[in-house]
Amino acid sequence: MKFPSFSYAKPASLAEVTQILAEDDSARVIAGGQSLLPLLAFRLAYPSQLIDLSGVSELEVIRKDVDSLVLGAMVTHVRNLTDPTVAECMPIIPKVVEHVAHEAVRSRGTVGGSVCHSDAAAEMPALMIALQARMHIAGQSGSRVLPAEEFLLGHYTTALEPGEILTHIQIPFTPYLWAFEEIVRRKGDFALAMAFAGLKMDQGRCTQARLVMAALCERPTVCSEAVQFLTGKAIDESVAEEAAGIALQGLSVRSDIHGSEDLRKHQARAAMKRAILRASKGE
Repeated sequence: MKFPSFSYAKPASLAEVTQILAEDDSARVIAGGQSLLPLLAFRLAYPSQLIDLSGVSELEVIRKDVDSLVLGAMVTHVRNLTDPTVAECMPIIPKVVEHVAHEAVRSRGTVGGSVCHSDAAAEMPALMIALQARMHIAGQSGSRVLPAEEFLLGHYTTALEPGEILTHIQIPFTPYLWAFEEIVRRKGDFALAMAFAGLKMDQGRCTQARLVMAALCERPTVCSEAVQFLTGKAIDESVAEEAAGIALQGLSVRSDIHGSEDLRKHQARAAMKRAILRASKGE
């Protein structure tokens, strides 16, 4: 299909971007284009103009701060996969990025674009919630910061207001050993189930944890009750199995053409169990 008609702008600074957005509430920013271009092709989006962010160098930063890793919204997946600073500060990021689509998509797609698209079955939004990232937002009226859990409201829905843009993501350093598991039909497909397990271990026992499940509901879910169950316990097969079951309690898991609700729950439980066991061993 053919794109709808639109004008094109390529600003050189963030100030120019926010000015254009303030003047034209039908304009859309384009980062890597891996989500927006298909929407244009299917006539599901009708922007008056596209604002190309590739000339805004301040959105491409990767920086290690005292207590956090900072990623500009225009950092591509392949940079997150290969950058030594990312690998040093947050090795779970490249491990997750390996599961994002295919090489061609990773070379163009950006972390900010994926997070703002907020697909419930995509890895980056779920990862940002797991890592308790903080989303830095700018607009003509000023800037603000939101936790990822407040930024990602649901499938294709974020807390961005008209005229605002995600500028960078701040990811705090944590004491956790992280593991990630994903269920897919084929490598590169959107996930059927995702499990993130971050554990802090002391003499074989879990002292702190963060567990997140995704691709099951409208948004990633923090599994607080399962964390309470794990805390203080030695991690073995039976404990991981029970924690994974608790993590699913209360979730309204959707069925679709890929599987029934029961099948999706079974897949998710198996993924979370493996993630917990791997995280407890630092794998």
